[in-house]
Amino acid sequence: MSASKLNTILADPALRAKLEKRFWSKVDRRGPDECWPWTSKAVLSTLKYGALNLNGIVTGSHRVAYAIANGSIPDDLLVRHSCDNPPCCNPKHLIAGTQADNVQDMITRGRNYTGAMTPDRISRANQTRRANRASGKHHASEHQKQIAREELKRRWADPEWRKRWSENMSGENNPTFGRTFQHTDEARRKIAAANVGRKHTEEAKAKMRAMALGRPSAKKGTKVSEETREKMRAAAARRKTKRQQPIE
Repeated sequence: MSASKLNTILADPALRAKLEKRFWSKVDRRGPDECWPWTSKAVLSTLKYGALNLNGIVTGSHRVAYAIANGSIPDDLLVRHSCDNPPCCNPKHLIAGTQADNVQDMITRGRNYTGAMTPDRISRANQTRRANRASGKHHASEHQKQIAREELKRRWADPEWRKRWSENMSGENNPTFGRTFQHTDEARRKIAAANVGRKHTEEAKAKMRAMALGRPSAKKGTKVSEETREKMRAAAARRKTKRQQPIE
């Protein structure tokens, strides 16, 4: 909620009295210099800033506390915590300031997360990632998956979308353009060692013969050009050379 709308509510004595009664019932008012925590479950973010619904608009509890204590909030200003405790609603701990003041508070109190990743920060990040993966916190729900599937079906049913997708994935637009996906020498040797002595089954041979007969070059009356034959010979020679290399 903007400061002007909150100030308008506080300007009306009847609305102000109603707001104060409702607001302070959700705050644990302790000693004058202690933090007064927000006790309602309604919060604005994971930082636990309190949240209050005023005429259908949600605003921070610390802003309401500051406005009640000081009569209003200056336009275009934030409400900062001098105690660095987001749920606190003690007006003595609240200060109005600009976004620049808020950023400076963050840097001064060491809450900024810029700079190099230290081993300790990396360890904490990995622990959080593992915990989230185990709990499924960041996994899509079945409802979200179903929505994604339906959206994908809808897109593929659109000829214009399929055409755009085909254009975007052709030639140099394709992220895999010009890349090869051949096995490394070590992986190729492991595969060759695992296949030593293995033979194709009769069923596999029959499938390969059927596939070969279905190719244009294998059809009766179709001639293969000399250039194609030369390429086939070169490929066969390369395969033979690789097979003859010793397996380490």
